[in-house]
Amino acid sequence: MSGNIEINMLGSFEVLADGRPITIGRGQRAALMAILALNAGQVVSTGRLVEDLWTGAPPPSAQNALHAQLSRLRRLLHQAGADPGVVRSRSSGYQLEVDLQRIDACRFEQLVNQSRGAVDQGEWERAVTLLDQALGLWRGAALGEFAGESWAQCDIIRLEELRHAAEESKADAELKMGRFAEIVPRLEHRVALHPFRERAAAQLMTALYRSGQRAESLAVYERVRTILADELGVDPAPGLQRLHLVILNQEVETYTGRIDNLPARNPVFRGREDVLAEVRAVLTGPPARPVAVYGLSGVGKTQIALEYAHRWAHAYQVRWRASAADPVVLDGSLAELAVRLGVPRRADRKEIMRALAQRLADVEAWLMILEDADEGDGLADALFDRAGNGHVIVTSRSPAWARWAVPLYVAPFSREESTDFLARRLAHKVEADEAAALAEQLGDLPAALEQAAAYVEQAGMTLGEYGVLFGRRARTLLARRAGADRYAPAWDLAFERITRESAAAGELLHLCAILSAEGTSLSLLRRSPEALPPALGAAVVDEIGLEDAIAHLLHHSLISRDRGRLRMHRLVQVAARGTLDDESRRAWLAHGIRLIGSATPQDSDNPAAWQDWDEAIPHLVGLVDQMGKADPVPEGMPRLLSMAGRYLATRAVFAAAKEAQEEALALARRADGLEQEDLIAILVEYGRFMELVGDLPRARAIQEEALARAEESLGRDHPRTALALISLADVLMCERELPDARRLLERALTILRSRSDRYQREISKAVRDLGFVAWAAGDLATAATWISQALTEARRLLGPAHPDVAHALSLLGLVRQDEGDAARAVLLQEQAAAILTAVHGDTHPDVAHAYDKRGYALRLLARLDEAEASHTRALNILESVYGPAHGEVGMPLSNLGLVFHDRGDAPAAARSQERAREVFTGAFGADSPHAHLALRRLGMARCLAGATGEGIRLLTAARTGIERRLGPTHPDVGRTLLELAKAHEILLDHAAADACRTRAREILRASYGEPAADLIERQT
Repeated sequence: MSGNIEINMLGSFEVLADGRPITIGRGQRAALMAILALNAGQVVSTGRLVEDLWTGAPPPSAQNALHAQLSRLRRLLHQAGADPGVVRSRSSGYQLEVDLQRIDACRFEQLVNQSRGAVDQGEWERAVTLLDQALGLWRGAALGEFAGESWAQCDIIRLEELRHAAEESKADAELKMGRFAEIVPRLEHRVALHPFRERAAAQLMTALYRSGQRAESLAVYERVRTILADELGVDPAPGLQRLHLVILNQEVETYTGRIDNLPARNPVFRGREDVLAEVRAVLTGPPARPVAVYGLSGVGKTQIALEYAHRWAHAYQVRWRASAADPVVLDGSLAELAVRLGVPRRADRKEIMRALAQRLADVEAWLMILEDADEGDGLADALFDRAGNGHVIVTSRSPAWARWAVPLYVAPFSREESTDFLARRLAHKVEADEAAALAEQLGDLPAALEQAAAYVEQAGMTLGEYGVLFGRRARTLLARRAGADRYAPAWDLAFERITRESAAAGELLHLCAILSAEGTSLSLLRRSPEALPPALGAAVVDEIGLEDAIAHLLHHSLISRDRGRLRMHRLVQVAARGTLDDESRRAWLAHGIRLIGSATPQDSDNPAAWQDWDEAIPHLVGLVDQMGKADPVPEGMPRLLSMAGRYLATRAVFAAAKEAQEEALALARRADGLEQEDLIAILVEYGRFMELVGDLPRARAIQEEALARAEESLGRDHPRTALALISLADVLMCERELPDARRLLERALTILRSRSDRYQREISKAVRDLGFVAWAAGDLATAATWISQALTEARRLLGPAHPDVAHALSLLGLVRQDEGDAARAVLLQEQAAAILTAVHGDTHPDVAHAYDKRGYALRLLARLDEAEASHTRALNILESVYGPAHGEVGMPLSNLGLVFHDRGDAPAAARSQERAREVFTGAFGADSPHAHLALRRLGMARCLAGATGEGIRLLTAARTGIERRLGPTHPDVGRTLLELAKAHEILLDHAAADACRTRAREILRASYGEPAADLIERQT
């Protein structure tokens, strides 16, 4: 009810509703509201209100006037949108019902009380924070406009005295923390305003003395003593006099308060619990040792050290933070600590360090944080060898600390830590997907995440919008400050130093910057030193030279090394690339392409080469991403991308394969001086991919272009022309243009056989394809001869477990199946599936095709449950790889429908064939052989369901389409005629049935021979 009312009394009196001031007016109405607020939650009697408002001389109509003022007050609250019911009438008076947290004076007192609890626990920093919040509520003199009112005097004096006490308590806590020099200006101002407050004078004297200003401290005492004597005729209190004597005699006792120079605790620090626990365990031992927290700039090393210092503040009397990057700065910081511990200021560094060590020896426990240290040699004498009862945490980019401390590596955030940090840092709803994507983009680097959060906060943008901006302007954003960490400039200094000290290290730096953030294997560098820039190439050959170059980068944590792999954080990569001008950037891209090209085998679909390609692909993707649209096409890039696309397609990573092939072709078409043979090879690979994903028109157009270019630029008898012929024939086979496919394959074989043995694998594939053409045309004997020859050659050339062997086995299984040996067909398909599974894994499309063919042969053996499982497995694989509407999904769907048909489940059979027809039509067109196959099988399902007339119509339409596309003597025409004969018999049209059966026998016996034709008839 009262949540929208706020009342401020620590300054001018204000009443607000939802943050907007309410104009109550002056005089009695304002005084009435103030009196009720000072007694919020309590009933104020009518008599007291009358007494206070009329200062002891109320008129006879005072009560009526009071009621009128209260009515106007409620009306004003209501008009302002506040609840007028906060001012309540009680039997004996009136009461203000409002949350005490909405009254600034009440909040002030509560914070002061909380600070006392912190002081009791020795939590000085928390006490200072609470008192800062409390004193920040004051805007001026309490109840300023009521300073002359008798009813307000007691509360004004009470609040002002509380304010003084809070100021002095804060100063006490800061003195305990050792913040002597920092608070001197504030205390001097306070003592000038309140010369009779001896506690403030004592605080100022202590701060001046502890900060090395003894004369100034004694002068304060003399000034206070004189004022007290002249104005009040008294001496300073005994406590102040004792302090004067201590300072006069330069007495320095062991310091039992707390000293620190740490910043406030980071309120959004999250995670790192494992690192903090390890720091604590090492520092406390046994044996206790210093800790060197090392890692990349911006990873949060300093934040970890500071969080440790705050988390374990109660364990230390002294907590000190010093920069160790510069010896002069470090000496100055340690000298300041010495002064705070009571060491007189001295010019001699050795004397200061010796005195500091003596003072620290008297401190029960101390913690030193040395930031950005490069190495331990310059620090050992100062701290490590004299740690004693103290703990030392070093932050460094270098890992080489084992001689002086226990090195602890700090990695970037985990993804969970990153998203949690962004959510807490921005303190509003953060889209989880946007946070995760940005964390990925920034490599989970804490400083970069902080920078992003600050920018998002200031600009009012979303994390997704910042990610887009970062993608365009990463270098500019990295150069900005992120909290206290300017990590990108620190990287730049390291880059300059490395390049200056070692040419090989500088070249390794830039090579790691342009290659993938996933890491560069040392074996990649060692395989092709001739492809590397000169200094790095020589270092790789030398071996020790390479280790020296790596050590330079490790020293600055610019890379990490793990199991023979060098990794560079993606933001370090961005920063390093940003140091290159356009010409240098293009030169480094060329180095990267030469390295990857020399390390990847040409035969990208050979399983023995896949490990090399797995490493090469991320590097290649990164190199492409770094190319500018106006950049010249680097030599070798289009061909390398094309081979990568072939590899990715072989591994069924089709989205990435498509990107690689399209980029390869686009680059090839705009490249200056690209050899025609390379362009033709790229066109052939792109066409193969289009065929693989079912875009036959596009595949045909590309392969026809490749063949035309080959014949024109290389000649009709060139081997590259032969390879283009084979690829175009593959497309024609898919379109069932079998005579043309056979003609192209025979021509390609003639060309390749006239050349050297270099093309033996291509010859084997062309022979296998001729076997497929013969099988598809119904010439089983010729098909068996070709395929058996291809199988033998594949085993000889590639070994018994190569995918080419599996494809030949699977195709031979189709031949044996059509010859009537379904059991042999099952075994051949199982052999093929086993090879393909061993090579590709069990979710590859080639594995699915083998299982689909196995299921067909099992159905012919009436093993329907096994057949259904085999087809279903194939269907699931293909749907997961391609999606439910891809052309490859149609065949297992249609074959599954045949299983349902053989079971007598007409509805399920029809559903499968209808969906198969829809898929085939969408992928290949309504007049494709695939669509006609599904239409024919749908007609069979309709007959099974009793809709024989519709079945005959569908079967007739399928027969007409097959004859149009494949010719009137194709075996599929014979099969369709057998199914039509069966349908006519259902309608008792025996003449039509006999005519269909007679023509079917002629076609099938001509294609398969009499025994196989009779078997097909029996199976139908």
